[in-house]
Amino acid sequence: MNEADTCRTLVTPNLQAAGWDSTPHVLSEQVTFTDGRIVVTGRKAWRRKGKRADYILRYRPDLPIAVVEAKADTEEAGAGLQQANELLVSVNLDLKSPNAAVGLAHLPPEQLVEDIMLKERRILEILEDIKRQLAEVKR
Repeated sequence: MNEADTCRTLVTPNLQAAGWDSTPHVLSEQVTFTDGRIVVTGRKAWRRKGKRADYILRYRPDLPIAVVEAKADTEEAGAGLQQANELLVSVNLDLKSPNAAVGLAHLPPEQLVEDIMLKERRILEILEDIKRQLAEVKR
């Protein structure tokens, strides 16, 4: 299967089954989410293509929380990691790889939000620990 077939037959149905296509959640497909970079050459300027994602999952229409990047089933799971990492840097979102494992279950919106909140809490704990250690060093 090529990438379009993977999206149509594997990714979209799984995301829909997980509840990503029901109100208030939004499943956006083939989305350009940035303007392209402006390149100046001499006295001329032009804009490159914007960044695109196969899917952006929105908890609400105004709250994107995940990017899903699909690849053909003949490609290794890591084939899209460079592209996905560029997307993540651009939008600071979570990444789910539908080809990472056979039979991967897409998380329902509520579970994905809970997982993100747990990660954020852990980050805050680590930052508090660093802050405490820095205070001890200053003494």
